[in-house]
Amino acid sequence: MAVGIGLILIIGTASSAEVPVVEKSKPVAKIYVHPDELKPVERMKYYKMNKMPSELSIALRDLNYHLEKMSGAKLDIVEESDPQKIPSPAIVVGKLAEQLGAVCAPSEWKEGYRILTRDGRVLISGERLVASSYGVYGFLQMMGCDWVMPGPLGEVIPKRDTVGIPETDLAVKPDFGLRWMWIGGGPKYLAKEPRAEYDQWLIRQRMGVCEEYSERINEAHMWNKLVDKYKAEFQKDPEMLALVRMADGSYKRQGPQIETSNPKTVDLVARYIREQFVENNWPKDKKITLSVGPADGLDFSESPESRGLAPEKFNPVSGTRDATDLVVDLANKVIEKIGNEYPNLTLGFYVYSAHDDFPQKVIPNPRIRPILAPITYSRLHSTNDPHSKTRTYYRNVADKWAEWAKPNGVPLMVYEYNWNLAENMLPFTRIKTIAEDLKFYKERNFHSITVESINAWATLAPHNYIFARMTWDTSLDWRKLLSEFCRKAYGAGAEDIEKYYLRLVDVQGKAGLEAGSYYSAALIFNDAYVKAARTDIDTALKNPDLSTEQRKRIEAVSLGFHSLELYLAWNRASNEFDFAKAMKIGEEMRAYYKTTLEANPLFIARQPKVYIDRFLLKATEDSLKFSTPPYKIVYKLPDQLQTTFDPTGQGEYLNLYGTEINDSGWVRTKTWSSTWDAQGLGLLRTGSVWYRINFDVPADLRGQGIGLLLGAFDDEAKVWGNGKYAGTSGIKFAQPAAIDLTDAIVYGGNNQLTIEIRRNSLANELLTGGIFRPSFVFCGPRIVQSERPAEAVRVLPGGEQEKVAPIK
Repeated sequence: MAVGIGLILIIGTASSAEVPVVEKSKPVAKIYVHPDELKPVERMKYYKMNKMPSELSIALRDLNYHLEKMSGAKLDIVEESDPQKIPSPAIVVGKLAEQLGAVCAPSEWKEGYRILTRDGRVLISGERLVASSYGVYGFLQMMGCDWVMPGPLGEVIPKRDTVGIPETDLAVKPDFGLRWMWIGGGPKYLAKEPRAEYDQWLIRQRMGVCEEYSERINEAHMWNKLVDKYKAEFQKDPEMLALVRMADGSYKRQGPQIETSNPKTVDLVARYIREQFVENNWPKDKKITLSVGPADGLDFSESPESRGLAPEKFNPVSGTRDATDLVVDLANKVIEKIGNEYPNLTLGFYVYSAHDDFPQKVIPNPRIRPILAPITYSRLHSTNDPHSKTRTYYRNVADKWAEWAKPNGVPLMVYEYNWNLAENMLPFTRIKTIAEDLKFYKERNFHSITVESINAWATLAPHNYIFARMTWDTSLDWRKLLSEFCRKAYGAGAEDIEKYYLRLVDVQGKAGLEAGSYYSAALIFNDAYVKAARTDIDTALKNPDLSTEQRKRIEAVSLGFHSLELYLAWNRASNEFDFAKAMKIGEEMRAYYKTTLEANPLFIARQPKVYIDRFLLKATEDSLKFSTPPYKIVYKLPDQLQTTFDPTGQGEYLNLYGTEINDSGWVRTKTWSSTWDAQGLGLLRTGSVWYRINFDVPADLRGQGIGLLLGAFDDEAKVWGNGKYAGTSGIKFAQPAAIDLTDAIVYGGNNQLTIEIRRNSLANELLTGGIFRPSFVFCGPRIVQSERPAEAVRVLPGGEQEKVAPIK
């Protein structure tokens, strides 16, 4: 938030009221800084203290870089400890500026800065060293500079040979103490040079961490680390591991989740924390937040003790029993055990996945630091958007935590996501939703916001920019910020690209769909939208007044849009059972991705290749294989199938595969032309769904093998032919499976096919379910199929799979 006067910068002409900086490409002023503020500093990075260049030294080099690009002039940087020795004109930064009158009013996080002109000098001060660097970048923005994306292509620097600063008194402080955007995955997803450019963009956009949050250890997933570190202890006493219900109804002690009700487990967590203090040579009174959060995924304990503590409440989005009370109770007990020994220790965890509610039975200790991480909720909507079902539920959760935090003086934190889950290549925007969410969190007194991102600036640039600006001032209007971004990024093409983004905001929000990944794209983006959006982009690109940089940025917008065009063409061909055409388009999609990534890794994320291969082309490859010689399609399963729901997963014992079961009254649901979510089935999260189909097998196929190809499903298929069990796929989330039907069908007659699709894991926020890719019966050489039991895997949020490795 900013308050002040004189915010209009005079550049290019001289005025007696202004502070001259550069005249006709010649430096007039110098930059003055106290030598102590240029010395290396110790900062927490990657959870360790590191010696790094001071933030102010970095900012001053960048100030000179921009002035030189702007005017051709580079100013001398003078180290001075006595403010009275500084002549006019000058740019004075840091403590010297404060001593000359640029005193910052105290703010909550000591992140504020002030820019003041006085006595022929520009004074830039901050409440602390890093805040002075924020002031330098605020000063650059006053001069018309900005950064619409990382690297040289993202730099917006006006060209002027004369630079003067008018009368100014600007005081600025951020609305959030922690403002961060994080790209994980290491060099695999972000190489060294792009990482450096990204880190520089964060600095320039004044992303940062206030002192209150500067010393904290990852509050994410900790229980798995506990199990790994103390393997011997868990082997000796497996009662400290979670008691997990297996698919066959039996129970087993296994990690990575732990038995929080066991006092020995509490002791082990306390030991883990004590050892962290010893290993890091921390004094016992150190102020720090450490994690006590669960491992990623599900499989929480269902022991009688845990069941007694956890409420009989199930999360409507995931379908899981809520485990928030288990996590809060563990944190409470650990604080009770060692809180006096470590008086400034606080304990954090993600309010996330199966533990993403407010506790029902346990009152949180005020030394708990929850981080709301809405991974299972729609990314297509804001928390106040009435079009979203899941965000409505999340709003209730956030409100309860806010009501608890306020009287207890607890700073609330949130960890949001700014990319569409498990596809990372199609048009997607949080331009409106991130702006509305920042206002929502500010109103509820959240102090900290981190956004998980990916390096896909062709898609994410505008809402990344809006996020960076609004973490400083949530009163800003996202529409005006979008217009400002488009003017700076796209120049003469701004009007058309702004229309493109507003069109995307409208269609994405009003579709009312919440499924992640590719699955809702064909329902959100109809032909009329595609035609209009293509016109927006093409019109912008035809503008003759674009600079080279502006044209490249508009071409970047076109990259994601063309990926949508290719995906929709692939989806259409697949749904028409034209798998040869779909394969050709899929290969074009893969090649297009590879070419664009190699051309500019800033624009395109590295993850899409995995998703294209896993979620799209594997189904196409298998479908093509079993629909072309020596195989051919015998029967295409209709899009709409007779369906019944089996939330307890006991349908097999109810004889739902039996030939005499009357299915005439079963409902009909769509498979590949719609989504589970779009049909109002997204809240059916547990058990199985059963399909029944009748089809003929010609007599002249006798002697050939008969099989069933299921294009994709969530997440295990079991198949019967005419009441006879044919086989299972094993757990294969969003993957194809071929099942041998040869011994279960009748040649020369009508056959009844029954398919059970069982959901084994609930940690999947894609809102998929049942069959969701085209499927068919085929004939040809009999396929060799070994009976495969369901694999021992956990499905993590987003559909990633991880094998369960028992403690040995």
